[in-house]
Amino acid sequence: MARPATMPTSAPMWLQMGEEDRKKFGGPQWVCFDMAKLYHTPASQLEAFEMEMGFSIIALISEYLRYTARSTRGALFIARRLTGVDERWDEFDPMTVQVFRSAKAPNQASSNGSKTVGLGKARTRTATSSAGSTGAPSTKSSTTSPPA
Repeated sequence: MARPATMPTSAPMWLQMGEEDRKKFGGPQWVCFDMAKLYHTPASQLEAFEMEMGFSIIALISEYLRYTARSTRGALFIARRLTGVDERWDEFDPMTVQVFRSAKAPNQASSNGSKTVGLGKARTRTATSSAGSTGAPSTKSSTTSPPA
């Protein structure tokens, strides 16, 4: 019997937009895109992401491993949505070349105890006053270099 096809996965990746985009779009400083979590996301939510973005989750994952602009934008969009940021795909157009990726959670590299601060005009679906409620790691809001 043939084995069913499965989605490829990779380790969770922490994403941070450039400073200008963080000011423009707001939301948490860091978001985590974890492909494995997509396995536990209801089909209706995945379909809604696909309809809004205009391409499949499988295409996103395939391209994400090659660092395409579309997949980086898609990964940011999904990760931000899953942390409570309410924005529309057609209004979310970050400078993807400036997106920093880190395989290490930023709070693992920083012990300063500061909280991530949401910037700008992000709309959230739930209260996000603490780093724990947004899923964002604790780190300085001005951090632009990779976590150590």
